[in-house]
Amino acid sequence: MKIKRNDAVAMLVDLGFPSAADWDDAKLLKKIQLVPTKVSESDVKAQFVPLLNELIAADGDIQLADEAPAEEEEVDEVIDVDSMDKAAIRAFIEERKLDIKIRAKDSIASVKEKLKKLLAKTPARKVKKSKPAKAKKAGGKSTVEKDKYGCRLGTIRAQTNTAFSRAWKTIAQIEEESGVPPGKINGNLADQVKSGLLEVRKENGKNEYRLAKAAKE
Repeated sequence: MKIKRNDAVAMLVDLGFPSAADWDDAKLLKKIQLVPTKVSESDVKAQFVPLLNELIAADGDIQLADEAPAEEEEVDEVIDVDSMDKAAIRAFIEERKLDIKIRAKDSIASVKEKLKKLLAKTPARKVKKSKPAKAKKAGGKSTVEKDKYGCRLGTIRAQTNTAFSRAWKTIAQIEEESGVPPGKINGNLADQVKSGLLEVRKENGKNEYRLAKAAKE
């Protein structure tokens, strides 16, 4: 399957990788290919469930789709004179046909100073540059919101958590109180028991669950 870069970035950012937009295609593709093996439906928000199912069905055959080129704008060319050595400066002067004489005895510092002074008097060339993305970055910190049990808000797991208390409840009662569709929470409950969040008992042939004593109600 082919996935749009923006869709892959959106999913990874929501999964806790705020810098995904800055990754190159190779790293982005590697991470998105791992999602089906690391993430279940209960770990993603509803809006990403269809994409997750597509990734699972692709069975590793995932590629980034070709997208339209980024919108460009014209900006003044920036010449980084300080990063040039004498040979690079000579080549630049020759290419631009600039009126600067460089003598063998001239120091690199003086040559750079001459070039900077000339460039300051010369109108800057216009070059095309991709417009920056409008979306704001997360500043390197994850903006994922979690509930009091550490589950990401908007996921089935977090929705299931809303029904937990110190009272024993059957799966049917938890589904009814949380609003999670039938058949979606069995794996979640088993994980929550393993993590120590829930206690489980068998009553009248049915499993019942409640918050462990150490958990926050």
